[in-house]
Amino acid sequence: MERLREEIDRLRVEWCAAFGEMKRYFYSEIFNIFSITYDPTIWYGSRNPALIYPLEREMRFSTPNECVKFDYYQSFSSKLGIISHNFAYLADIYEFYNGDLRMFLVEQSRFITTIQRANLRIAHFVPDALVEVTAQGLRSFMRLKGLISEASYENAESFLSSGGVIEHEGANAQKEMRGGIGADKKSKKSKKSKKSEAGEDMSAMSDEAVERDSDGARRILNSEYEEVLVLLETLGLMGMPRRDDVIAFFEELNEYSPEFVSVFLKTQNFSYAGIVTPPWLNEDSRFGIRRRTSLIHAGGIIARMLERRMRREDAMSALENFTVYLEDFKPEEVVDMRWINLEIAMERVERSLRVYEHKASRRSSFHCYEDFSNALRRIYEREERALSYFR
Repeated sequence: MERLREEIDRLRVEWCAAFGEMKRYFYSEIFNIFSITYDPTIWYGSRNPALIYPLEREMRFSTPNECVKFDYYQSFSSKLGIISHNFAYLADIYEFYNGDLRMFLVEQSRFITTIQRANLRIAHFVPDALVEVTAQGLRSFMRLKGLISEASYENAESFLSSGGVIEHEGANAQKEMRGGIGADKKSKKSKKSKKSEAGEDMSAMSDEAVERDSDGARRILNSEYEEVLVLLETLGLMGMPRRDDVIAFFEELNEYSPEFVSVFLKTQNFSYAGIVTPPWLNEDSRFGIRRRTSLIHAGGIIARMLERRMRREDAMSALENFTVYLEDFKPEEVVDMRWINLEIAMERVERSLRVYEHKASRRSSFHCYEDFSNALRRIYEREERALSYFR
C-alpha cells in the first residue's frame, strides 16, 4: 500500500506538470481554481482514466488501481494531451452552450461532436500530444485485453519519438459520476463482450498474426498498422477529412490480425466517424456518422462483414450516412481560438507539421499521413491569419 501511495504521489506530480505545460499554450483564469486529484472510483464507475469535474473544479485521474495495475497514460505527452482535451471541454461549454454544463452533457450523451471539437481545439496548440493520447490509449487498451506483452508495453517509446522527436518544454462520453466529463476510452459495450476482457486466454492466437519485438516479446499489431490506425483514429477524433478507404483498411488489418480487429471493433472507434460540426448541424446527414449509437452500430456492421456474416455491398448499404471526406467545408474553423496563446502554439503546430510532411513524403500507400499534414497546415494558416489580424 505504501508503494502505491508513493506511485500515486509521483504521478500526481507528473499530471500537475502536464497541467502547467498546457497553460503555457491554453489558458483561462478559471483554470487556476482547478486541482489535480487521484480518484480510482472513476475507473470502477465509468472505466475512464481521467475526467474533469467542472462543478467540483477538479481534474481526476484514476490509474493505477485494483483493476488496472499501470498508469494508463504512461508518457508525459499523453498526459499533456488528455488534460488539454478535458480542459478544452470548458471552452466548448462556453462557446456553444453559454456555460450551461447540463445542456452540454445532454448533447455529449447523444453525439460525438463534443469530443471531436475538444480534440480539434487542442490540435491548435499541442497536436503532437493529441496523437500521443491516441497511441498511448491504443497500447493501454491492448495491454488490458492481453493483446500486447508487458515487456513490449513497458519498452514502447512515445509515438512521435519514433519518427521525429517533438520535446515538451515542461517538466472520451457523458459519465454518470456527478458531471465528470472526459475523453472516451476503449471499453466493452455490454456484458456480452465479457470474454474479451484482460485475462482472457489468448494462447489460441495464430502465430502468423503475431509479430515479435526485438526482445522476443509477443506483439499482435505491427508498427506500420499501428501508426496508420492511430492517425485514422486521430483524424476521426478531430472530425477532419480522411481520404483512405477506411473499410478496406480494416479488411487488410483483419487479414493480418483478426484477433485484434475482433476486439477493437467492439468498442467505440473514430476511424469511420463523420466530420466535426457545431451543435446545430449534428443531425445533418451530409457530415457522416455523429451519433454515438450509430458509431457503435457501424462497428458491428464492419465486424459482421469481416466475419463473412454479411456481404460487403450489404454492409456498405447498411452503413447509413457513412462519410469521412467532404469538400467545400472547413472543419478547422468550427471552433474558435479562445484561450490559445497563438504565438507559441503556432511554433508547436509547425514542428508537428514538419514531422508529418516528412512522413507523408516517405509513405505513399496510405493517405492519412498527408491528410494529417493537410489538417495541421490548415490550422497553422488559420492561426497565422488570426495573429496577423491582432497585431
